[in-house]
Amino acid sequence: MTDDDREELENKLRQNQNAVWDASPEIAEVFRGLGECIDLWPSPRLESRLIALLNRLFVEVLIAFGEQQSFQSPHLASQHTVDLFLRDLAANPASAREPWTLPQMASHCGMGVTAFSNHCRSLVNAGGIDYLIQCRLQHAANELREKPHRPITEIALESGFNSSQYFATVFGRRFKMTPRAYRKQEG
Repeated sequence: MTDDDREELENKLRQNQNAVWDASPEIAEVFRGLGECIDLWPSPRLESRLIALLNRLFVEVLIAFGEQQSFQSPHLASQHTVDLFLRDLAANPASAREPWTLPQMASHCGMGVTAFSNHCRSLVNAGGIDYLIQCRLQHAANELREKPHRPITEIALESGFNSSQYFATVFGRRFKMTPRAYRKQEG
């Protein structure tokens, strides 16, 4: 896809409020082709065929967006983007351990700090950094529970905390006990 088409498709997907779309015969044909590729895997040139089919699918979806009435809301796009970002922090320890700053989080979501902060508050009732710390703590608590012989300092650092002392302080505030006591209780 061209950069303009890709940007238009991305905007339409982000701003779309329609839960269901009618598939065109062309979209159905692309899905049949994708199914054939999966059935024939790993035959020669299937990867190239898959790439071509996926590009065709994206173009056909963009055409369908143009042909079908839709209600679009730029506000929905922003909120949805922040929601996806926050869900990734909660589900993915690798994302949560990144050294995020509030401006970096906002930039990653394609908006200013104030808009990002407002969306965070409406979605999770916390600021971006506070929510990041909550996610890191939850990932660390999971590690403490699942790997009882792993050093606590190692878990703290791998969860994105800069020091074991800070980790112990915020952990105590969140769970009302030390990481060691939590580990014993869960064990």
